[in-house]
Amino acid sequence: MASLPERKETRQAIMREIYRLTDGDTNKGANANELAADLGISQEDMEAAVNYLVNEHLLRWGPAMGLVGLTHQGLRKMENEDDG
Repeated sequence: MASLPERKETRQAIMREIYRLTDGDTNKGANANELAADLGISQEDMEAAVNYLVNEHLLRWGPAMGLVGLTHQGLRKMENEDDG
């Protein structure tokens, strides 16, 4: 299992990449499997990170389709990071 700092960095990397891939559009999604491969994240770590971010209401996840996308709250978090 990854350390806490590693898990935090993985979650942040996922959020940044989804924000980039969707151009910050909450109506768009990114393929979770492709995202994991692009970021070099195992499927297990990807699922754990996405579940965490969904529980924090930052992402929405359609596991049947394999798509993850930003919620409005997730978009606000990413835009606030851009400001600071």
